[in-house]
Amino acid sequence: MIKIIIGREPESLRLKLVSGKTTKLMGEPGSVPKGVSREHAAITVDDNDRIFVENLNGSNVTFVTGKQFDIMKCEVGLGDTLFLGQCRFPVTVESVVHSFVKAKVEVSHLEWIWNDYNDFNLKEQKKMQRLNLWRTVSSLLTTTAIASGILLADSLKGNNPFKYLYGGALVIMFGITIWTFLQSGNAEKKRERLERFQEEYSCPQCGVYFGMMPYKVLVKRGKCGNCGAQFKTPQGNHRNYPLRH
Repeated sequence: MIKIIIGREPESLRLKLVSGKTTKLMGEPGSVPKGVSREHAAITVDDNDRIFVENLNGSNVTFVTGKQFDIMKCEVGLGDTLFLGQCRFPVTVESVVHSFVKAKVEVSHLEWIWNDYNDFNLKEQKKMQRLNLWRTVSSLLTTTAIASGILLADSLKGNNPFKYLYGGALVIMFGITIWTFLQSGNAEKKRERLERFQEEYSCPQCGVYFGMMPYKVLVKRGKCGNCGAQFKTPQGNHRNYPLRH
């Protein structure tokens, strides 16, 4: 949980944001009217990414997106604007929160990209497994035919019924040759598919490619290893944009 106090810096008349021991000033000198208190309101972001705003003094007036709330605390969204004091000095919730909390990026679309590419690879692997199986069968038929011809040459007296194994092996090899020819463009297809995956399976913030890290592992990590952008989890997406009041 993080709490950010919003108020007027008395000397420069700039907007002052304080969170813990960190102080940040926003805007030009003299931009904040005296109708804004030195500690006017506070924004709190809880552990579930819900955002709340509260007055720090009963005499303060704060409006949310143009509507004054008559309670000391209410929930707001990143897209809301606060208006401080009767002078209605505008402050966006997003600018305050992102001054101290890194914006979270949406990565749920990467699940489909990962699953789609993974399914593509599994299909290609199954194709190769079937091809290798038929190659093995062809080799076994050929080996059996040759071995039987050698071992049973005297007893068969030139009439080798295993010659049909040769025929079966030739038919299979012919089929494998035709299949291989038809798949001649598959290497180019795989290359294009990989290039598209490398472009799409990347951080929405900085564009770095996540490699072959599974989506579930990526979400569990929670942030981009390159830019540090935090990921929105599927369970928390709706909490990043609370209902307006």
